[in-house]
Amino acid sequence: MKMFWSKNEEMSMNLLDAREVDPAKEITTVVWEDARIRIEKIVSFGQVTPENNVYCQKEAEWVSVLKGQGILYFPDTDTETILEAGDQMMILPEVRHSVIYTSKPCIWLCVFEKQQGAENEQ
Repeated sequence: MKMFWSKNEEMSMNLLDAREVDPAKEITTVVWEDARIRIEKIVSFGQVTPENNVYCQKEAEWVSVLKGQGILYFPDTDTETILEAGDQMMILPEVRHSVIYTSKPCIWLCVFEKQQGAENEQ
């Protein structure tokens, strides 16, 4: 798959590739970013949100699992959502959530919509 950043720059990336990742670390790669959006590829090998922490972002986040499985927990509603390869969901701004399980590997594709004047909080 070829992605073009501009007329003069080209970047090639396979979104399903997890071969060069250290299993001891979760790897986040910014695929694209501009003033309005940020697209991240995240490769997890069992990593989860640290205990007693939650994400509560000012950005809207569309998340999809490309490979493997991840489980998100939403403490305000005490619900879990299982995402498997091909599944996706939208997490609205300021919705508290955490990752409580990832397979080895789990490849996520996340699109963040930046809010004007808002800073990301985690």
